[in-house]
Amino acid sequence: MNQILPGSQTVQLEKLTARPEGPLTKIDPYLASKLQKLGATRLALCYNCGTCTAICPLSKEKVEFPRTLIRYAILGAEEKLLASPALWLCYYCGECSDSCPRDAEPGEFMMAARRYAIEKYSIGRVASVFYNPVVSTVSLIAVTLVALLGILTMKGTPTFSPPNLQSLFSFQIIHDVGLWLGAIVALSVFANIAIMTKHVRFSANKELPLFARSKIWVSNLVSSVIRESLGQLDYLKCTNKNRYVAHMALFWGFIGLAIATSIDFIIGLGKIPLYPVPPQRVLGILSGLGLTAGAAYYFYKRLRRSERHAKSSHFTDWIFVTLMLLAGISGLLLTFSLYLTSALAAYSLYLIHLVIVFDLVAMAPFTKFAHALYRPLAIWLNQAAMSYNKLAARGPR
Repeated sequence: MNQILPGSQTVQLEKLTARPEGPLTKIDPYLASKLQKLGATRLALCYNCGTCTAICPLSKEKVEFPRTLIRYAILGAEEKLLASPALWLCYYCGECSDSCPRDAEPGEFMMAARRYAIEKYSIGRVASVFYNPVVSTVSLIAVTLVALLGILTMKGTPTFSPPNLQSLFSFQIIHDVGLWLGAIVALSVFANIAIMTKHVRFSANKELPLFARSKIWVSNLVSSVIRESLGQLDYLKCTNKNRYVAHMALFWGFIGLAIATSIDFIIGLGKIPLYPVPPQRVLGILSGLGLTAGAAYYFYKRLRRSERHAKSSHFTDWIFVTLMLLAGISGLLLTFSLYLTSALAAYSLYLIHLVIVFDLVAMAPFTKFAHALYRPLAIWLNQAAMSYNKLAARGPR
């Protein structure tokens, strides 16, 4: 049986009604409204002209954004949105939003889409707690009170000449709590990464020899993750180079502090002398300065709202940058107060710093901190998929 369609095309009705090959995409009709609640407030203004993708210095063949992802959102194709590594390749330079003829804020859409992905990737959807303003505030207060209560309950009697942090709060307790908290966070991280990998996975050519497949994964780990994640050189393609410097100061400041803290844990907390100044303390001070400078830059820009990325800050962005700034400032002031032998300042800053760091670490797998986990993994998976596609295009040799 044939049917005449517009344009004088004749097709078989059986072909029109046949079930499409491959799995059907499940549609969520409320996906766009969910993203609007997470910050994509002007999504409805987009008419998918593609200007944002054309102007984006990071969008490329096979990994086009924001247009493709916006289309997924409007259609309700949740799984396609969550499966796209392009979500994590955007640094929100704001050039797409500056060029949008409808002022639909595609850059802010990308941020909202990542918040949604963090929710969906998190084990038990725990991250959704942190993207509800009321629940997030209550949770932050609760975590802070738990940390503060624990510190005040287990604190000792401080000595004042000179100040001895060990006398106020046993470093062994900090060590034990840190290990337990680290273990819980690590398990959450691995679970979240497993969920993300399940979404973003691709069908690798299993006909390739094991050595060839292993070579693809290892070579792309080196070239994409180390080069683009640790150096984040793609960020330099964006117009605003100041943000790259601030971003790297924040990123490497945190990495440096993590390394310095790990060394202290291995050597033994409370056994690090003030003089002569040990290398890990020098690393910690320099890293703290970098972290504080980077966080201060973003905090200032969000206050001034002078750049596109800072014109409409989500409340979670404020929480993240504020905690990072307070962690850097309190840590630096604590160190300086110890060298100045200012006991009262040292003990007060010590308590404040412990609470802030506890908050940051406890919430890390479920907040904006998760970008540091998902972006390297997305880059690696994307580069590996492109390598497989190139080999497939060559055909048998």
